[in-house]
Amino acid sequence: MVLKCLKSALSADGHDIATVTAGDMALKLVGFQSFDVIITDYAMPGMDGLRFLEIAQEKSPGVPVIMATGYGTADTALEAMQKGAFDYLAKPFSLESLRTTVGAALEYVKARNSIPALTNPEPSTLPFPHIVAASPSMKDVCARIAELAPRDGAVLLQGEPGTGKEILARTLHARGATRDELFERVDCARLREGGTIGLLLDHSKAGSMYFRDIGSMPMLMQKELAGVILTRRFKAREDGAIQLLRTRIFASTATHLEKRVEQRMFDNDLLHALKETTLTVPPLRERPEDVRILIGLMLRRFLNATEKMPIDPEALMVLENYPWPGNLPELAETIRNASCLSGGMRIRAQHLPRGLLRMATTGDQENDRQIDLKQFRGRVVKNFLQNIKQEYEHVLNKIERFAP
Repeated sequence: MVLKCLKSALSADGHDIATVTAGDMALKLVGFQSFDVIITDYAMPGMDGLRFLEIAQEKSPGVPVIMATGYGTADTALEAMQKGAFDYLAKPFSLESLRTTVGAALEYVKARNSIPALTNPEPSTLPFPHIVAASPSMKDVCARIAELAPRDGAVLLQGEPGTGKEILARTLHARGATRDELFERVDCARLREGGTIGLLLDHSKAGSMYFRDIGSMPMLMQKELAGVILTRRFKAREDGAIQLLRTRIFASTATHLEKRVEQRMFDNDLLHALKETTLTVPPLRERPEDVRILIGLMLRRFLNATEKMPIDPEALMVLENYPWPGNLPELAETIRNASCLSGGMRIRAQHLPRGLLRMATTGDQENDRQIDLKQFRGRVVKNFLQNIKQEYEHVLNKIERFAP
């Protein structure tokens, strides 16, 4: 009766379900047919669920196995997970818990099946060198680059720190009329009062000049730059000859320049001169389609992986669902450190930073993409425990609390 009810509930969700009433019958079916997820009871005629788990993993390696048990102790659950179970359900469990756990297992399968594709992303997702654009927002950015590159006007690139604004500025330069000339970066935070834009331009041999963090530029230089952009002329010295601007101007900001204008910390004329042409770069949390490709590219870079991506599905799931407040630098540093901790071998969940794992497994209502511990407690908790023995009791209590 219970088996019939479970089959009916999962079938109603659109899943194709096969059911059997004994472990030996299930093993025959597993050896004959492929499955995305296997759900087994702990207590079965002829063999227990742990023995079934061992044989099923031999016959169908990598297929997540969910174990239902009436012996709902943490020890039983932990033993099942240590033997490779994806998760467990303690009887009596609700249909909601069953659906949540099956959904998490299917997400695991999806991540596992996507790992080979990390090696060779579709060419259309890499429209320019060093730019990943599988997401709609980055496709729009690349279309904007193609539109702006042939022009000679100033461009303001705005976005959070670490979103790759300089990479986009270099791409604009590489596809513009001055591509054969130098690209020069000016860190505005290092500029001091008394300097002049005219002198910078006069001494420069660059075809494009990129003013990084334009909001940090001294006020007098801001006013001078506004005039240079608007008139396309400059003077190297106050008493010098007027020269025609031949250098293309790019600027970037991670702050709201309008607020700085209100605070009288940024020149209003420069804001209007730059706002004529802007390029807004989205943060990684708004580019989930790009994160997987970036992970693959970074794995190839740090682990020299060429054919099989050395990363476990659960680690990939955590990386994909983390919001990456530090954007590209944080992602690169995480992959680099995980590669070192793994010894150049397969990256597993325990190789990821503790804080990242905690955020991924506890969830955050402000970020819908984070993994709730209810949805992903089995695999991540198992890996989290592996090298952190002092936290066993803490996580076991979590398991018991979340168990139905």
